[in-house]
Amino acid sequence: MLTHFNKFLKLSKRYSMIQNLSVEKNKIIKVIPFNELLLEDSSLSLFQKTLLVTDGTVTDLLRLYTQKEITVEKINQEIALSGKEESKLCEYETPILKREILLGNEKENYVYANSVFIFENMSRKSQYALLETDRPIGLLWKEERVDTFRDIIEIRTELCDDLTSFFDVKQGTVFLARTYIIYNNLKTLGMITEKFPITYFNEKL
Repeated sequence: MLTHFNKFLKLSKRYSMIQNLSVEKNKIIKVIPFNELLLEDSSLSLFQKTLLVTDGTVTDLLRLYTQKEITVEKINQEIALSGKEESKLCEYETPILKREILLGNEKENYVYANSVFIFENMSRKSQYALLETDRPIGLLWKEERVDTFRDIIEIRTELCDDLTSFFDVKQGTVFLARTYIIYNNLKTLGMITEKFPITYFNEKL
């Protein structure tokens, strides 16, 4: 598997970082308990809550809501060996794929996502598709019929001034965010954090 990883490591040199985003600049405002989000928080719309708690693919939900095709724009992609930051996800120096993307269409962006995938736990097809295409990972797994489970570890509000330029929002806009770990049977596939402005999808029923 390391030999295969090294081949992709050479391949990854073609990918350059378009913009350097630092999640560390973001300021968490509040961590939202799961039950409070679902039952007590009337400030959020039903669709906002759905995006934060769904175990399905966000891409499908966005397509249903917007009635438009959803595309992926890669902001940054990097193949590396895991370090201290990934210590809770995998063993030290495990081959990983880090990437940052935007989900949207040709006119606007809807969701920002950053992810860490454990490269050796993914199929060759998924490895290739992540590196060579702009397909959403949820749709790739759906096509492969990969049985996945998303364990949501945190839902929160935060300031993401480093992301506002990607959305039609001003500096100081609050973002809704969630972080979850993806499992396939007993294997950990990776961890994803998704964020979107709190002013998006806020239509109440």
